[in-house]
Parts: sequence; structure tokens; C-alpha cells
Amino acid sequence: MTTKSAGERAVSVLEIEDVLIVAADCKLDREFNQSAQLEMTSLHRVQVDSNVFFQKRVPIANPDAPICIIRYFVKGDVEIAKPGVSVTKDSIAESDRLATLSFVFAVDYRCSKGEPPQQDEVSAFAQNAVFHAWPYWRESVHAACARMRLPTVTVPMFRRPSGKAATDSTQPQLESTATQ
Repeated sequence: MTTKSAGERAVSVLEIEDVLIVAADCKLDREFNQSAQLEMTSLHRVQVDSNVFFQKRVPIANPDAPICIIRYFVKGDVEIAKPGVSVTKDSIAESDRLATLSFVFAVDYRCSKGEPPQQDEVSAFAQNAVFHAWPYWRESVHAACARMRLPTVTVPMFRRPSGKAATDSTQPQLESTATQ
């Protein structure tokens, strides 16, 4: 008999419920000329917040059947360099930035067991939250570029990091929040 990994156990008890923006911050250099032809260089990064919330929710339609939700927070950032600035680091100096776009998404999962998963399952499942938030982040960056009159930045396809831990952040820790 084979024992399931923490990730396999988490996948078997968590089902995606919702993805929503909980924070957005977009900044554009005040001297930006939207009619100028631009060749842009951009950097992007994404991470899972180390705080993961567990909530018991009481549906209005069925108050006798509370549901249990686990919520991950996924932050995605894009930095766009001013024209002529070469980008070689993991960040663009503030004085060299044409624009920054930052979004935080809450990714909610229904716990089929009615209780939170174990801590090792929460940590192992974190990369799934990035995977589920990724298309929403891509669309948000695309739409924000259009509204800011920037040439479109297309966030690339999601690719699982190789040779790293599940995320670039610290391992997520489960916390309880007030009943909703």
C-alpha cells in the first residue's frame, strides 16, 4: 500500500470555490507620453502569502449546513522599465520604472472534510493557488496596461518553478478567521 503525499491528500479534500482581487495598486510615471512609441522591458514575479486563512461560512440559503473555506493570498507584481533602461536584476530601480502593477488575489477552496487540512497539506497545496490565480492576474495586468495606455504586457504562461520549494515565499501557515 502506498501512502499519499501531503499534496495528493490536499488535492483530494480541497475544491476551488472562488478567486477575487483583494488589493490592486497601479502606478504610472507622471511624465509618461502615451503617444510615444515604446519598446518596453518588464519583470514579473508572483508569490503566495505565508498567511492562509480558515473560515467557517454559513450560507444564507442553507444556514444548517456551514461550509469550511481555506483562503490563500497570491500576490503578482509587474515592473515596467522606462525606455532605454536595461534590466538585468530581479527589480527595477524606482527612478527607472515607467509603471508598476501589483495585484493580490484571494483564492478560496472548499474543504470537503469540513475541517482544515493538516499543515503539511496547506504548504504542499500553495503552488495550486498560484496556478488558479494566474489567469486572473494575467487578465488584470493586460486590462490595467490598456487603461494606463501602455503597450500590452503579456504575463507568460504559468510554469512550475524547478529545483525550488513550492513558492518563493515562506511556507504558508494556517490561521482561523471570524465566522462569516
